[in-house]
Amino acid sequence: MQEVNEAWAVLSDPDRRLAYDRRIGLVEGDPADGPLIVRPSTEFTPFFEVDEDDDDSWRFEPDEYDPRTAVGRGLSFAPVLCGLLGFVTMVGAVMLNVRQLFAVAVGLFVLSGLLFVGVPVVAMFKSQLHENRPPGPRR
Repeated sequence: MQEVNEAWAVLSDPDRRLAYDRRIGLVEGDPADGPLIVRPSTEFTPFFEVDEDDDDSWRFEPDEYDPRTAVGRGLSFAPVLCGLLGFVTMVGAVMLNVRQLFAVAVGLFVLSGLLFVGVPVVAMFKSQLHENRPPGPRR
C-alpha cells in the first residue's frame, strides 16, 4: 500500500510526474510542453480475411423446447410460494409474538432458498439424462 501511495504522490504532482517521465524517456522535445505518452498504433489488420472459428450464429437461434425435460408447473412455483408463505408466517409470528411460528417462518425461508437453487438443478439433470439416452422406446 505504501508503494501505491508513493506512486500516487508522484502522479498527482505535475512537476514530479514530469521528472519521472523524463527519467523513463516519455518526454520528447521541450520539457515545458509536458509529458508525451507514445500510444500504439490504432490501425488493425486482421491476420485472416475470414475467420472460420468466429461463427456465433448459434447465439441467435431459438432454443428448442422439449416438454419431457421441463420441470412441472408445481415445482416451478414452489420456491415462490414457499417464500410467500414464509413471509406471511413471519408477519403473523411478529404480530402474535409466537416464537414457534417464527421458527416455522425461518424454516420456510430456508426451504424457499433451497428450492430456488434446486429446481434449476433438477431441470439440468432431466435435460442431461434425456440427451444421453439413446433414441428408441423406453423400457
